[in-house]
Amino acid sequence: MKKLYDAFQENQYPTKEKKECLAQELGMTFQQKLNEAFQENQFPSKGKKEELAQELGMTSRQVW
Repeated sequence: MKKLYDAFQENQYPTKEKKECLAQELGMTFQQKLNEAFQENQFPSKGKKEELAQELGMTSRQVW
């Protein structure tokens, strides 16, 4: 999320290409983080899922 924040601070109106690039990078970051969490435990508790969702700026439903 810091990368997104930094990009927004740099330019509040990024080009379409910049938005797509950031979206792709953030998507990969989210995917990596989720993969790491589920490699540790394939059946995380509801609390762990909620914690992960909050950390990634997602809803807990998106982590299920």
